[in-house]
Amino acid sequence: MPNPISVIIENQNSARGAFITNEQGLLPPLVTTKYVVEDQGNSSPRYVRSSLYCIPATADLLKTTALSITLTVSPMPRTVEGEYEPPIVNFDAGHRFQSLMCKITTVVSTEYFQHLGHTGQRVDKYECPELVMGTYDFLCKKCLGTDSFQGKPQLISNINASQSMVDAIRTTLGPRSMDKHIVDSSGKATISNDGASSMKLLHIVHPAVKL
Repeated sequence: MPNPISVIIENQNSARGAFITNEQGLLPPLVTTKYVVEDQGNSSPRYVRSSLYCIPATADLLKTTALSITLTVSPMPRTVEGEYEPPIVNFDAGHRFQSLMCKITTVVSTEYFQHLGHTGQRVDKYECPELVMGTYDFLCKKCLGTDSFQGKPQLISNINASQSMVDAIRTTLGPRSMDKHIVDSSGKATISNDGASSMKLLHIVHPAVKL
């Protein structure tokens, strides 16, 4: 087992500086390393990190190793000097766009359509963050919000948000409950297998889930 301090120091010396997200075989710097992300189509490790970067390629190898993969998602981390904030996209794409969260289908404006170049790609590809960047923010319509809109979209939004909370807490229940590792905005880490305590530590903004 390598010494953690030695690993941290070695990574700070070797991975310091710019981290380009589309370089194959390049592992993200450790969280203890100072680096600047250049978003080239894959999400920054400040937003999402994987517990595995060498994944078994066959079913037999996966069964033999019994390795599990997890993702640590940080939707609103702080950027450092030299990094750009994720661009905001007022998304209108294709004939119809279906949200992966609430499954609501939105008719798309004809203004979004664009001709294809000789490569078979949109000629404005590099002007559209949703086509070339790994991290960007969507400008949500009011009907998908949680304040005043009522009806089917609001009902679907409430169900999806509540189901997300259920999925997050269910593994803390029963005799085989598992610990949750929660890190707040100040960087304080808490490990708990108590569902009620975990919910108190979460920053919940959806009104239905708050109930």
